[in-house]
Amino acid sequence: MEKILNFLNNLRLNNNREWFEDHKKEYKEALELFNEFTLKLISGISSFDPSVKNLTLKDCTYRIYRDVRFSHDKSPYKTHMGAFVCPKGKGSGYSGYYFHIEAKGSEYI
Repeated sequence: MEKILNFLNNLRLNNNREWFEDHKKEYKEALELFNEFTLKLISGISSFDPSVKNLTLKDCTYRIYRDVRFSHDKSPYKTHMGAFVCPKGKGSGYSGYYFHIEAKGSEYI
């Protein structure tokens, strides 16, 4: 998790496309670690909640790119990573289990 937090903390301080492109390798490493954790999380939850047994990473994780069309904050990237494990995936409307890791000082609501 330390590598993920380091990346997110640096991204919070440099939330622009140029910096992100220059540090894409770090992003991919952090994302890979987060994805590995999420797969373990899905597996662990499915041991007591079989309704989430066949979920994939795509079913549970979110993109790092922000939708800035209607936002006053035009920062292009989220400074957090999250996973929502619930029956039929994050868009299903079911309740579930949420895990979130964010940069120090983020204003995620």
